[in-house]
Amino acid sequence: MMISKIDCETLRADMCIITARNTDVTVLPARSRLYKLDPIGVGTPWVESLTSYLCRIADAHSVSIDTLLSKTVLPLINELGEQSGSGLTVHRFYPAWGSALNGTGSEPERLIPVLEQLTHTKGLRATTWLFWAPVLSKGNILGRIRMWCSHCYAEWEERGQTIYDPLIWFLDPVTICPRHRQPLSSQCPHDACQKTQPPLSAYTQCGYCAWCNGWLGANVGRNKGLAKHGSMRVGRVPKVTDDGRANTEVFNKELWIVEAIGELLAASLTVGFLHSGRIYEALHLYFGIELTLKDVRADLELILGNNQRVSGWALYRGPLSSQIDCLHKICTYLNITLREFLTGDLKNVASRVTTFTGTDTIPTCTLKYTNRPRRPFDAKQVELALREVLADDSCSPPTLTAAAARLGYFNGFLYAKLPELSKAIAARHKEHSRAGRLAEVDSKLSG
Repeated sequence: MMISKIDCETLRADMCIITARNTDVTVLPARSRLYKLDPIGVGTPWVESLTSYLCRIADAHSVSIDTLLSKTVLPLINELGEQSGSGLTVHRFYPAWGSALNGTGSEPERLIPVLEQLTHTKGLRATTWLFWAPVLSKGNILGRIRMWCSHCYAEWEERGQTIYDPLIWFLDPVTICPRHRQPLSSQCPHDACQKTQPPLSAYTQCGYCAWCNGWLGANVGRNKGLAKHGSMRVGRVPKVTDDGRANTEVFNKELWIVEAIGELLAASLTVGFLHSGRIYEALHLYFGIELTLKDVRADLELILGNNQRVSGWALYRGPLSSQIDCLHKICTYLNITLREFLTGDLKNVASRVTTFTGTDTIPTCTLKYTNRPRRPFDAKQVELALREVLADDSCSPPTLTAAAARLGYFNGFLYAKLPELSKAIAARHKEHSRAGRLAEVDSKLSG
């Protein structure tokens, strides 16, 4: 095909225009190594958990959690961190990190920067309990097994929404779904499986069993061969009466706890600075209680009544479930929310509640708790009994634990009170056991 001179000139002009336009080049943003997925529900009680976010990243790339961790995430964690030896491996990740990613430890602190760097996503701290670590307990925050609401899964699947695991399902004090008001499930509902789910494993998927890959939702059409009764969390679940209805008082308490925690999760990004002395200050302002573990129990028992016992250790240093239980009693009595108690302006909140500064406003106690009297220790009588044990050759010498049990004591108590005799009894039993083993070996060799 022949090109005329006019066509050549036109082509040169067009090329010059294109070249001139290309001098003002738009700089493209840096590309992320993994897909940029935003966490679901940030700023709401249904914020997504960090383990769920990790599962969705793996699912978006059509790989397992194992592959995502070993090929992309863990090498960068080892590169940024200070790991001795061969570094963090997949086999060490699940038992050491799997159940702690949504909590307040070093695990989420190290994983979040890596995921944000790989996905160019910000705000992943909201998918953990890190915002509330300064003011609330750090002990036993997360449950040991994965929990879920089968009705939530079913609704999301039927509406075509993204299936994910909210952070609130992983927290140990939460036992019911606030939306459907039913206990959370913990075992696969399929007859052939019925296994509990770990918080994170090599093949964890949101909405599916990590063992049999069965659907965990309540959809009747999708669940074939389901067990008649889905297994629920053992222990802290609403008690039921003989007619099958949940105990109203217990259920209302569980509902208050899950709604209060949901309110805290929704406020994670707006709480600002929190310090560890917040609970001390609030109790001192509302009740006039001195900031000591010894005083708080006695004073709160007078205010709340003896049937609402509050331990200072549980309130300040105990596991999260015990702490939330104590705060429930206090907030219910003050008629304020947990968020107001922990983050509100103390003076403004105090103006709406009753403060207790005099003994005339404290309810009268109807029941008095007394400590059990200590058992008197007769050193001479116990010493005589132990010498008789040492002198008795009629049978095999007992252990110190057995001798102490006969006298009604623990072996550690006798070690502290009568160390010489205790050591002699323990050594005599040990020597007798050694001689018996040697005699048994000799008899087998000779036979």
